Amino acid sequence: MLSVILSFTTVQTGLARFVTSRVNANYGTAIEIQKLDLSSIRNVALKNVLIKDHHGDTLISAESLKTSVLNYRNIISNELNFGEIHLSNGDFNMTTYEGEEINNLSVFVNKFKSGETKKNTTFKMSSSSIKLEGINFTLFNKNRKEEPIVYYQQIYGDFDDFKIKGSNVSAKINDLRVIENHGVAITSFSTDFSYSDSKMEFLDSKLATKGSKLIADVIFNYEPGDLSDFTNKVQIDADFRESDIVLSDLKKLYGEFGKHDIIHFTCKAKGTINDFALEEIDLHSDRNSSLRGDVYLKNLLYPEKFKLNGDIKEISSNYDHLVNLLPDLLGAKIPKEMEKLGYFSSRGKVAITKSSVDIQLRTIAELGMSDVDLKLLNIDQGDLVSYEGKVELVDFNLGEFVSDSLIGEFSMIGEVQGQGFSADKINIKVKGHVSKHQYKGYT
Repeated sequence: MLSVILSFTTVQTGLARFVTSRVNANYGTAIEIQKLDLSSIRNVALKNVLIKDHHGDTLISAESLKTSVLNYRNIISNELNFGEIHLSNGDFNMTTYEGEEINNLSVFVNKFKSGETKKNTTFKMSSSSIKLEGINFTLFNKNRKEEPIVYYQQIYGDFDDFKIKGSNVSAKINDLRVIENHGVAITSFSTDFSYSDSKMEFLDSKLATKGSKLIADVIFNYEPGDLSDFTNKVQIDADFRESDIVLSDLKKLYGEFGKHDIIHFTCKAKGTINDFALEEIDLHSDRNSSLRGDVYLKNLLYPEKFKLNGDIKEISSNYDHLVNLLPDLLGAKIPKEMEKLGYFSSRGKVAITKSSVDIQLRTIAELGMSDVDLKLLNIDQGDLVSYEGKVELVDFNLGEFVSDSLIGEFSMIGEVQGQGFSADKINIKVKGHVSKHQYKGYT
């Protein structure tokens, strides 16, 4: 009889209003549920769930939410214990409104904290498993622009051991599948996730696309309000292990990259997105390029202010592979004449900006050995590039470099000052000691 009574639409609608009004009255939230179906006694089915944010816009919506309540007496208290939850065909919109510092999710969560203060209790919710099917996520920051910053479509996956305690959230995410806004289809994502007012953790994370695989621990640290300026304020601490990326995936995320290589790497990343360090890099690619060392990048999203400093233990490649491997922001700054070096291996320090390169590198190449301490200016202006510094060459095939078959090997150490690299444009002054010069086959 109870099952029949609870199956009536009017009863289900009344129950939905009772539960939501109780929660809304306690915490000042705006939660709407069209129907709350308890007809199967052990299971609950919620239809057309809507949670509005403090501006009256949609924070979370779902066409259907099905679950089992493990303790009915807690449904009107501050502790909700559910079995498996099935959430389908919904939207989650995280928004920072113009003139505000914190997003609507943080405002919503903080309302439960306010409730704790009033009642001296902590809001708790748990579920053995949450299954998502056809969920869309959108992130807005209207202090910057009206359009979404990122959005993820058609999310499918499982959140096991899901828990909310006050403003803290944790779950083990398994086999999450999603299409992100750059068109990269993530075929599998798993991680141990936790969120608090000051930290987000993605531990033992495994992410895969059709061609890429990332294994990492990623931690985001922040102060209140920092999430609204994620690229400049949120501190990242990540440890990437045994990871592989196809450049075609990277190119979708950041159009500067080439698309005809696969890189395999381990490294640690620290800092903000716009000012971070890649440390302990150990990288090699399928096209026989490799890199070991530390790289520090600043203003990656602002090319006019971009800066890179590298402490290179070893970099091996050739011109074509290196230009393809690096984003255009860097690859375009490598003089075309470097192609004549052939395959090379270098170590030392580099500093790069939009218009200058400062290098202290020892290089062993097919043309010979060089040790340079040079500053290059106007590198974005072709043959107007100028340079100044110290150079040592040992048995260097100068003739091949300047395209003159009469010249052979050349050894020297000294100070150089000049402009241009091509044979018809070069204008260079050298002060130093020449110890070897081959001409017409004579030394």
